[in-house]
Amino acid sequence: METAVSAPPHGGLPFLARARDALISDVPTRETFELITRGACEASGFRAAALALLRTTDEYEYVAVSADGRTRTELLGGHVSLSAMLAEIENAEQWGGLRYLPAPRAPGDDHEQWHADDILFVPLVTGEDRATPSALLFVDDPVDGRRPGPAARERLATYAGHAQALIRFLDRQLSARERIDSAARERQISRIAAEQRSVEDLVAACSAPLLDLFGADDIVWHDLVTGQMHPLPNGVPAGDAEAQESTLIELARLAVAPTVSGWEHRRAVVVGAHRVVAPGPLGDIARHLPEVMDRAGAASVMLVPLGVRDTVVGTVLLTRHDADLEWQHLELEAAIELGGALGRAVQTCHLFAREQSSAAEKQRVLATLAHDLKNPLTALRGYQELLAETLDPGTPEAQLLDRVARATGYLTTTIDALLLLAQLQATDLADDASADLSSAVRATVADLSAAAAERGVTLVVEDPPTARVRGTELELRELVARLLQNAIGAHVDGGTVTLTVRRQPDAVIDDPRGVRAGPAEPAGVSTTAYVLTVEDTGIGIAAEHLGRITDEFYVVPRRTTRPEPDGPGLGLSIARRITERSGGTLDIDSRVGRGTTVAVRLAGISEGADR
Repeated sequence: METAVSAPPHGGLPFLARARDALISDVPTRETFELITRGACEASGFRAAALALLRTTDEYEYVAVSADGRTRTELLGGHVSLSAMLAEIENAEQWGGLRYLPAPRAPGDDHEQWHADDILFVPLVTGEDRATPSALLFVDDPVDGRRPGPAARERLATYAGHAQALIRFLDRQLSARERIDSAARERQISRIAAEQRSVEDLVAACSAPLLDLFGADDIVWHDLVTGQMHPLPNGVPAGDAEAQESTLIELARLAVAPTVSGWEHRRAVVVGAHRVVAPGPLGDIARHLPEVMDRAGAASVMLVPLGVRDTVVGTVLLTRHDADLEWQHLELEAAIELGGALGRAVQTCHLFAREQSSAAEKQRVLATLAHDLKNPLTALRGYQELLAETLDPGTPEAQLLDRVARATGYLTTTIDALLLLAQLQATDLADDASADLSSAVRATVADLSAAAAERGVTLVVEDPPTARVRGTELELRELVARLLQNAIGAHVDGGTVTLTVRRQPDAVIDDPRGVRAGPAEPAGVSTTAYVLTVEDTGIGIAAEHLGRITDEFYVVPRRTTRPEPDGPGLGLSIARRITERSGGTLDIDSRVGRGTTVAVRLAGISEGADR
């Protein structure tokens, strides 16, 4: 039974089952395939038989062999290319449904005598494609040493027909089970990948699961957007790690062209000493790969393209050092599915990085601009105050100067808000930062009582309980002030603003340090939350604006019933930033003509926490 096959596996299959004979992970199915080959021997009078199934790699894989130990070891798990077998079928003699390829005979040889290089097989069609056999049943070494006669051929053809129906049923069941198992592990890695916000985090989070999933020894990530390489040699002595990383990087660079071609055809690429699975010829790269693979200790590599739509954004290269471990068809299927998920994750990481860089640049420009404007505005206000002392109240000049004072005051307030926003975005809250929310509420209400009275707005404040939460005293006062200023300014002809602080026990709060508060949390993070609520009876906000009302510089279109111009759209965005820094949430509910309610929920800090 001489067919060109790749080196068979002896060590096991990490992807399906880490055991020597786990070419088919489902034991009953594997045993049934072996029964088919034994039955073929008995039905046709041959001593050896083999069954090969067509895989998605366009190769036939030997999944069952009935023969002596050496022949079984040589064939089982090996592969023969689809194109090679189609050529053999085309050149073979047709014996009904059987195909016979006789070995060359010398003049005078007995043509009825079986030759060691003769090939007799039955193409089995178990799928919709009638032109491409989905399985091949080979027989070899006839008991009588002769080519089978018509009766033996008919018995073999009849048996093959029954086997074809059984294989169709088993292969569908097997594929479904194996795909369910691999899909679950693929989804787990895809979920991990989707949660990452930098390529470095993606590499750190997904490398170990990928090595485990595919039973690989080394992994190299190549970010084709930035050109960065992330080699992770596995099990290499510390002194050799640097050299191994350099070799893996060289290997990944060589792999770019075939990997890009692989994504175009939605195929992973495999290169080994005896087997190449690629959508096209490797070209000049094929001359260099074996030498670099040898230096890397890699018996074979799998190249996984990371792509989004028609664009390749990266590659993952996986190596195996054991020459007896072949890459199986389900591994290649899983690899290309993961290539799409990881490609999307890489793209998301780059988009996030660009957004972060853009936001940081915007804040830097704003902070610089605000700082440069603040000094001349301070001088302008000083001159305005000096001029006001020289003018009689009520004169046109005094009224004009009063308008200048209001304008400079507005600009100063806006610049202060910009500087505060830049500071909030540029710094992190200290882990041990905590302050009393009730103290911030009392101080802020005292500061704004006069402004509320001028607008005819009544402030109703329930005496707040002691509420130690994450944050600083200044930031909490700023938070309360922004909410109260918004609420007071929402009234035209007077109204009421009600402020409450309520304790909420047994809450679950996401802590900004990555801690999810709960019964088993460490000291300093309690399961108590405090809810600060500011409710007004003002003009309200239309529903279409609520989703963006806390965005920076978002201003609700001017409401003609409001006597003063709208602000720059920073008040609620500052309140949101402060809330998020403290690990809390900010919710807004509003109805036009009925008013607005803002609820801020903050994690409480236990009395034993560091101040």
